[in-house]
Amino acid sequence: MDTLFIVALTTCILLAPIAAEIVLKGRRLQSNVKRVAPLYIVIALCCITIGAYTHYPHPIVIVMYWCGYFLTWFGIRSHLESSILLKMLTTLQTSNLSRDELMSSYLQSYSTQSRIAELKNSGLLESKKGIISITPSGEKLLSIIDLLD
Repeated sequence: MDTLFIVALTTCILLAPIAAEIVLKGRRLQSNVKRVAPLYIVIALCCITIGAYTHYPHPIVIVMYWCGYFLTWFGIRSHLESSILLKMLTTLQTSNLSRDELMSSYLQSYSTQSRIAELKNSGLLESKKGIISITPSGEKLLSIIDLLD
């Protein structure tokens, strides 16, 4: 295996999640995949280019690896982001709370209103004259989900 390719792949593996966190700027991953996916694609293209230069792995091998890497990262990051227990632990990290105070704190951050606001920010819902409806992007996402069922 070519040393240049190994160094490049290792750099890309370390760079991708760090760059993704910078791009996300604290926003939720599930509603901002369209910001992160192009970043992973660009980094994958860099790996493919270096692979072509070093004549080592076939581009399809790199694409398959990179898709698996992205999906693994996405799954782990999404799980950690939406983990109720992890949110509660981080809330308790700053101070001790009673059970009711802990639940109240959690519900303030993750209420129905905050979830609807997140869907609006991601462009999946819109509000016109107080009526919430699904956007064309939301419809496309639902049609993809229907295909998976």
